[in-house]
Amino acid sequence: MSYFQSSSGKVFFGESGVGDPLVFIHGRTLDSRMWKPQVDFLKSKYRCITYDLSGFGKSDLPKNGYDPVQTLKELFDHLNLSKATVIALSLGTHVAINFALEYPNFISKLVLMSCTVPGAEASKEFMEDWDKVESAGNIGDFLTAKDMWLNCKAFQNLKINNKDNYKLFLEMINDYTCWDIHNAPSKLSRPGVVDRLAEITASTLVVSGEKDYSDFVKNGDLLGSKLPNSKVVKIKESGHMINFEFPDVTNKLILDFLSS
Repeated sequence: MSYFQSSSGKVFFGESGVGDPLVFIHGRTLDSRMWKPQVDFLKSKYRCITYDLSGFGKSDLPKNGYDPVQTLKELFDHLNLSKATVIALSLGTHVAINFALEYPNFISKLVLMSCTVPGAEASKEFMEDWDKVESAGNIGDFLTAKDMWLNCKAFQNLKINNKDNYKLFLEMINDYTCWDIHNAPSKLSRPGVVDRLAEITASTLVVSGEKDYSDFVKNGDLLGSKLPNSKVVKIKESGHMINFEFPDVTNKLILDFLSS
């Protein structure tokens, strides 16, 4: 495990295995540890690269106005990556989609799970739950914010489907700084992304959990309809944390997709 100096501060990253590079981007409130089931499985065939987004995990809290897309490009530059498959979940898909639009030549393939799409509308159910988390975080009551997040719809199936990975999930939530609740990156979203999705021509696997919030499922369908070289897979019994709930299923989907 190592650090590199980005324009947003020190960024923690890890590498395992050799072969074609895979870059993993974690979800909100989480960190690079969420990809352990995939890295352990794929590192025998691929060079697996994980990193903590600025403000998460072991990376520095970033300066105001930082751009997570630029930080990802700086990671590519630091590791001399001319092309890689980007694998992302939730907030990570937001970064991956923007990156694919700005730096299309650096993308080999995309794997997007529990998708957020810049500019797409969030469901009322999700926003009501997140507003409660945000309200607690904004007054510094981080314990309540984390508890509300843990008990929202997105993660209830993880408790049932994979108790071992739920323990690691709890560790990540416990370590979550909550900084981004009132410091959301101003450059995270780009205008007009939904109208530009057809520009992403890289082969893309989109995976949704049918027991997640409806907007994440709809976002997956949106990507499937807009991205010209995409395939959508829905996991019937999964909530938001698809790769943690059903790691074997996820690993096979990714390996088959990379091999195709």
